Amino acid sequence: MALDKYKKFMKEKLASGSTETKTNGEKKKYLSYYNPNSQLTNVVKEVVVRVLPNRNGLFFQQFRKHSFKIGTRKNAVCMYSRDAHGETVGTECPFCDFLEENKKLLDKETAYTLSAKDNYMILVYNHVVDEIQKYEVNDYGITDVLSALQALEDLDPDEEGFNLHFRKDSKGYAKVFKASKPENSIEDLLSRSKNVKEIPDIFKETIPTPNKFIMDSIHSLFELAISAFAPTFSSDNSSNTESEKVEEDVPDYDPNADDFESDKSTSNKDVFVPQEDTPDDSGIDDIKDFLEKRKKK
Repeated sequence: MALDKYKKFMKEKLASGSTETKTNGEKKKYLSYYNPNSQLTNVVKEVVVRVLPNRNGLFFQQFRKHSFKIGTRKNAVCMYSRDAHGETVGTECPFCDFLEENKKLLDKETAYTLSAKDNYMILVYNHVVDEIQKYEVNDYGITDVLSALQALEDLDPDEEGFNLHFRKDSKGYAKVFKASKPENSIEDLLSRSKNVKEIPDIFKETIPTPNKFIMDSIHSLFELAISAFAPTFSSDNSSNTESEKVEEDVPDYDPNADDFESDKSTSNKDVFVPQEDTPDDSGIDDIKDFLEKRKKK
């Protein structure tokens, strides 16, 4: 009975949890986020979701974002993130451009706060609500997923995906504790689902198109960050009152607004790595090698 009530509650809650942003004047609806912390209770000790494959690449999408906390956490996808071909998705990023221009003047703490951090987006099928949702992790999180995946033999995650199991750790937070082989095929999953008929484009769900609305929003977040963390560089040397005003004016566009693990970033606080060094330092090649070796077994 308690589980049935819980499932009904989650379905109503998550059904209205998708985010929206404007694309060429029109609103684009993004997938809602999957947060295992909200599903694990005193009654529900373990939850399982199906990680979905990406026919055009890895089962996750790597990207970078600028994230800082002023009241609530603010997130801006870095427009120097790269697409599947290694090309930057945008032509400018006010955060990265500012850091590069003033790297000799900024203290290490401020540079770290404003710098972009690596993140990874995974599409999962949530059986409880019959929806595809986005599960975002940082370096710690992707390591947990790959470690769990390594325990499985003869499984290609880019063919049918795999199950990901969560339990609470000693601190009460949801943590991946194992992966398992899926019980049915993707084709079967889609045919049985009432709400899901195709797997969305993971890249489009991760990185917004850098149109005018998006870039205006990123610039607004940048001005807010500068007024709070580097006020001497602000165009009008803003006060805290002005920071609050800017915060109120920032449009809520970011499809990656719910950041469950950003405070656990593994980035080095003592070194600001320029954006152009990202492809060599991200560790993405090691992950590709790991998955390729699994396929050859």
